[in-house]
Amino acid sequence: MRKLLSCQNARTAERGNAFLFILVGVALFAALSYTVARGFQSGTTHTISERQITLIASDLMQYAQKVERAVNRVRHHDHSEVDISFADYSASYNNANCAVDTCRVFYPGGGDISVSTLPEGATWVDAGWGFHNGHEIEGVGSTCGDETCTELTMTVHFTSEALCEHINEELGVGLVSGSVPSVSDITSSLHTGTFAYVNTVGDIPASATIEGKTSACVAETDGCDGAVGSSCYTFYHVLLAR
Repeated sequence: MRKLLSCQNARTAERGNAFLFILVGVALFAALSYTVARGFQSGTTHTISERQITLIASDLMQYAQKVERAVNRVRHHDHSEVDISFADYSASYNNANCAVDTCRVFYPGGGDISVSTLPEGATWVDAGWGFHNGHEIEGVGSTCGDETCTELTMTVHFTSEALCEHINEELGVGLVSGSVPSVSDITSSLHTGTFAYVNTVGDIPASATIEGKTSACVAETDGCDGAVGSSCYTFYHVLLAR
């Protein structure tokens, strides 16, 4: 009888130990799964963020180049820079000098390009692109400090410094004292046909690295359309150097 009880107690102890081992194993597996999931999730978020920046920067630069080619098509229709119209993009750009379809950038018979929405993933300050004619880019086209030398540009505002830095890396635009080059204004003077000089950018130390650059990203120190100072970054592209 004592031998039988001893065997039963041993089997009970073995079952208890096995159950304990199972519980410990489950706990360890759960902890390991949680750790791996956290690491995978964190890595995925980081990768997606970088990938989004790369894709958005590429979309912006490619579309700007498409619009530049569209402007060149309008010019090839024997129109001057004062005839170029972006009115199909927004009524804010109505140009009385453009009386025929061939001077319309966003029209099949003119620049033959479609209006495109901004890519998802960034915080945009505006709903779309801006088109300007009052800013002279130092080292681009002629330098004269008046309306005869201002460039025709397109711009877009956003809040991501990382996106701005990535664009400049792609374009070979250096930092200024460790920061994105800054300007006081590069987005006033909407293009409606009349060129009016506002300022020259790239001619002071804070913006020296954009000198001669037909595309770059800058910080607008005076703010732009509701965003102030360092929270406002502007990608610009010269559509027509003058």
